[in-house]
Amino acid sequence: EYSWQEEGYALADRLCSDLGSLLDEKFRNAHDLTYNTLNFIVNVDTSLYRRTVWNHVQSLFGICHDDFRYDRVDRLLTNSQRAYLKLCATDPVSINPQDHPFEKMLPALSSSEVVHVILMVVEARQQACLLYALRAISECQARDY
Repeated sequence: EYSWQEEGYALADRLCSDLGSLLDEKFRNAHDLTYNTLNFIVNVDTSLYRRTVWNHVQSLFGICHDDFRYDRVDRLLTNSQRAYLKLCATDPVSINPQDHPFEKMLPALSSSEVVHVILMVVEARQQACLLYALRAISECQARDY
C-alpha cells in the first residue's frame, strides 16, 4: 500500500520544493469544499458522501483505503451513479448531456454540487495516477541505494 498522506506527499516535496504541499492543498480543497447543503437542505454533513465519492473513484484505479468501509459505496451511490462516476473518471470525453444528463444521474444535487462532485472525480483520479508515478520513483530510488 502506498498512500498520499504517508509516502506520496513527502516524496513530492523532496522531488520539488513545496510540490507536495501545493498538491495536498489542491486535493484537500477539492475534497473538503462544502456549503453543508444538499440542494436546498441546509446544515447537512456531506463528509461521508464526499469521502465515498473520492474513495470510489480511487478504487477504480486500484487505490484502496484500509480505513474505509466500501459497503458504504453501495448504500450511498446507486448503480447508475457509480456507472456515471466511472465514466467521468475513465472516459470523460464520451459524456454528453443527451445520453448522460447530470440532473438524472445525480438528481438530489444542485448544479453547483454536481460540479463539485465532478471536481472531486478529477482530483481523486489525478491523485491516484500520481501515486503510481511516485511509487515507481520511490522503488527506483530504493534500488539505487
